[in-house]
Amino acid sequence: AGVAATGGIDSLHLSRSTSCLREAHAIEAKVDQDHNKPSSSKKMRFMIDGGSNTNILKINQSQAEAFGLSEADDDGVISGFAVGSAMSMLGTVCATLRFTPGACIDLIDACYVPKARHSILSESYLVDRGVTIVKSCKRQSMIFPDQSEVELERVNGLYFCEASLECLDPTRTAAMTQLKEIGRAHV
Repeated sequence: AGVAATGGIDSLHLSRSTSCLREAHAIEAKVDQDHNKPSSSKKMRFMIDGGSNTNILKINQSQAEAFGLSEADDDGVISGFAVGSAMSMLGTVCATLRFTPGACIDLIDACYVPKARHSILSESYLVDRGVTIVKSCKRQSMIFPDQSEVELERVNGLYFCEASLECLDPTRTAAMTQLKEIGRAHV
C-alpha cells in the first residue's frame, strides 16, 4: 500500500500526517530558538510535476533528520506509471520552501526519497496553496499569492525552479491551517 505518484491520497499519506502534526507542536514549543533551526542556504533544484500528487525531497539523511524525518509506516513505496518506476520512501518531512524573500510554501509530509532522480513539487499542491503556474511560449513562471514571481526553467519539456529548504514555522498562519486540517482528517 504505497502512495501513487499520480492519483488520490491514500491512507499512507494520512497516517504520516499525525506524526507531522506532533512534530509541528514540538517545533512550536521551540520557536524562541529559530536561529538554531536547520536551513539549506544553498538553493535546491525542483522539478514541477503536473502528474504528481506527492512532493518528493531528494536530500541526504542528515538533512532529512535535521528537518524532523518521520519514518515510513508501511512499505514506503511510491509508484509511477512506468513498469519498474517504484521508489523507496524512507519517511516524510515537514519543511518550508523559500523561493524569494516573499515567496514560500510549506511542504507538509513531503516524501524523503534519497534515490529519486529529482526533488519534485506537485503542481496541484502548489495550485492548492494559491500559486498560479504560467506555462506559455513567452513566459514560464510561478506567481505567488503576494504577487511574487519566480521564473521556471524549461528543459526538454520539463519545468524546474530553485528554492531553499527551511524548517517549518508552525506559527505562520498557512502552516497552522494546513496542520489543523490534517489533524481533523484523523478524528
